[in-house]
Amino acid sequence: MLLIVREKPGGEIAGQQAWSSATSDRQGDCRNSNLKGRYDMDFLVHITTTFPSTMPGDEREALFTAESKRAAALAEAGRLVRLWRIPGRRANWGLWRAADATELHEALTSLPLWPYMDIEVTALARHPNDPGE
Repeated sequence: MLLIVREKPGGEIAGQQAWSSATSDRQGDCRNSNLKGRYDMDFLVHITTTFPSTMPGDEREALFTAESKRAAALAEAGRLVRLWRIPGRRANWGLWRAADATELHEALTSLPLWPYMDIEVTALARHPNDPGE
């Protein structure tokens, strides 16, 4: 699945989604069993953040503080698994885990910086030649 989410001026959300059914119990399953016995999917998420040039610095700092707290809560809940920044840019790659695309969307839209984000999501599936398996 590839989900591209962009917010239009005025708060309207535009999205495109393509879904593949890679959630069966056969080899290549993209789900992971968590400690509660529930199956979750892994998603590779690329986020680029762009602020309006007119945003005051103190408002931006308050958003960063709130974002840090929310990201910590999502990590504690097992949703945000890993996060890598892209040097020199306000962008990152993250490994996220959710039951499905809807739950991932809810987690991403709960981020305080959500209105300023351009997000691309790719669902991941296990590879039979994964050296980590």
